[in-house]
Amino acid sequence: MSITELLDILNNKNIVVWKEGCNVKFKAPKGSLTDELKEQLKINKSMLLEYLDKEKNIYFKRDEINRYEEFDLTEIQSSYLLGRNTAFELGGVGCHGYMEIEYNELLDKDKIEIA
Repeated sequence: MSITELLDILNNKNIVVWKEGCNVKFKAPKGSLTDELKEQLKINKSMLLEYLDKEKNIYFKRDEINRYEEFDLTEIQSSYLLGRNTAFELGGVGCHGYMEIEYNELLDKDKIEIA
């Protein structure tokens, strides 16, 4: 399991982790930190400390209370939404992007996922 996969699992369970000195600290809702997750934290402690030390991690927490409330779209969001509308001559198409990247060396999967 990669560090990002572990952090995603923890985040989905509302478990917050941070580095304090040479230790990984966490705050978890009761019953959410299983024995398996505790073991993963122990196994990946050094990599997790390195990751937390190097990265400025920002995690977005779901706002369950206001999740269905209306909100204003940005100009670009409005453009994307209108572009999907078939009422326009060239409409009915979502935003697409394409990119090719060549690498001259082997890649570290964990580092790519972090990037």
